[in-house]
Amino acid sequence: MSAMNVKIDKFSGRNSFGLWQIKMKALLKQQSLWAPLSKDKGGDAAEMTTLEEKAHSTILLCLEDEVIIEVSDQTTVVGLWKKLESLYMTKSLQKKLLLKRCLFALRMQPDTRLKDHLDQLNSILLDLRNIDIKVEDEDAALLLLVSLPQSYDNFVESFIVNKDKVTLEEVRSALHSRELRRQAGDTATDNQAAGLVASGSNGLRHSNNRNKRLFSKGPKPDDICNYCKEKGHWKFECPKKKQSGYTAVAEDDIKSEQDVALVAGGDTHASDVLVLDTGASYHMCPRREWFETYTIVDGGNIKMANSSVSKVARIGSIKIKTHDSRFVTLNDARHVPSMEKNLISVSLLDSRGFQYSGGDGVLKVYQGSDVIMKGFMRGTLYILQGSTVSGSVNVASAEIHKEDMTKLWHMRLGHMSERGMQILSKENLMCGHEVKSLEFCEHCVFGKLHRSKFSKAIYTTKGTLDYIHSDCWGPARVDSLGGHRYFVSFIDVYSRKTWVIMLKHKNEAFKNFREWKTLVENQTGKKIKRLRTDNGLEFCSSEFNQLCKDQGVARHHTVRNTPQHNGVAERMNQTLLERARCMLSNAGLERRF
Repeated sequence: MSAMNVKIDKFSGRNSFGLWQIKMKALLKQQSLWAPLSKDKGGDAAEMTTLEEKAHSTILLCLEDEVIIEVSDQTTVVGLWKKLESLYMTKSLQKKLLLKRCLFALRMQPDTRLKDHLDQLNSILLDLRNIDIKVEDEDAALLLLVSLPQSYDNFVESFIVNKDKVTLEEVRSALHSRELRRQAGDTATDNQAAGLVASGSNGLRHSNNRNKRLFSKGPKPDDICNYCKEKGHWKFECPKKKQSGYTAVAEDDIKSEQDVALVAGGDTHASDVLVLDTGASYHMCPRREWFETYTIVDGGNIKMANSSVSKVARIGSIKIKTHDSRFVTLNDARHVPSMEKNLISVSLLDSRGFQYSGGDGVLKVYQGSDVIMKGFMRGTLYILQGSTVSGSVNVASAEIHKEDMTKLWHMRLGHMSERGMQILSKENLMCGHEVKSLEFCEHCVFGKLHRSKFSKAIYTTKGTLDYIHSDCWGPARVDSLGGHRYFVSFIDVYSRKTWVIMLKHKNEAFKNFREWKTLVENQTGKKIKRLRTDNGLEFCSSEFNQLCKDQGVARHHTVRNTPQHNGVAERMNQTLLERARCMLSNAGLERRF
């Protein structure tokens, strides 16, 4: 019998390593290649060598290019397997902390499918099992119930009533049953709606010929008008309808997509706010002074939900300042003087590539992973948060939440700690914003993990340039826009002033140190007395040593393989890289950057 042709998804470093490892193990066993990785390696040596080569090749072919680069130095299948586990299945305390935080903070969003939420929970539990952390079945079941949104509250209450114990499998089965019932109800509703649409379509398919036959004889005496409910005539010739003035817009014009937008009408006077409306076909505004550009065209007509018709005066653009002080331009906005509300069409934004989601009284509009607009529910409407650029009229009556502003400043400052932002706030360096408790930030956990904490060291200095710490970092995986792959940092211990210089090659360290030394000594009028570096070749060249000897600069070198002795420079490099990694993670860029 021929072997099955089985393929698994390649591991890229972004998908679940635990799940990929299970599939990989099954594939190797299916192809009889697991023996080199098992404890029992008995058998012929030549045969075992062949199996090792095949297993090694099979694993490599199931890895993406960026992962292969990281493990390319492993020539044996055992070494390759252990290297992958050390890179992506570390059992460090930081990894345990990150996974447990993800487990306890897991929440199902209103727009998330139940299957996707269960897959996310199963992935976290699998990763915990792979690092020897066992989560009790009942605890996992309760965490799943806690993670469900408010729309599941009735389900949770009815599920746990009169129960002393619960298992994860019971919760999953109950959730699947609920989902199947909901889908069955939606299907029945869709079928009913489809029947209504079909009957309407059939009624309009041959409307031209049929209307000629029906209307050729005229109305019968018993026919009732659908407008005034009187007998003897039809709606299209009703005298009362003609007197009401609604015939100013032709029926065909009302149905035209270019001339008509169906919007939510109402009696609330709210011409000073912008409403995020999912039912509006266009951006519409009655305020002429809000328009930044104003094009003289025939904009057509607007039919409101209450069947009234409004004229579009002009079409232009409106610039607004959103909740995070960025500027957004609403193009192709309709100026409708007779309207009472200013409407932002969410459906129009959706057609132009934006996404939106709502929940807990907040409607957010996204561009990728970035929130560009935010509206808070006031009554039954979502009011945009921000202000118009033209004039000083507030677009939303709600202020930005202090917690959201704290998170915004946290990202602006390169994911600075809460304590650091509190210090800046006390010094009035954050535009008067008060720092609130910072929510859990997964990007900080991802970007600030490091091997060990460096112990504190005390350096006695009496003035600027008495003691300088320096270190060279690199190479980076990707060149900067200027083609640089390294950087060298110089830190003055007395003032903590830091200089960072980008390098294309390590051997440029001496040239840049000499230029920097001349600059700072000329600026401060003082001389560098002591320089502390590691034993890297860029700091130990003959020309570097000769310059320090001629200028009277004392050299302090660290002990080999002990970067903690140069803790000031190492911490500075760590701070710079942490902020860069946090911003890369927050931007959603791939790991190779």
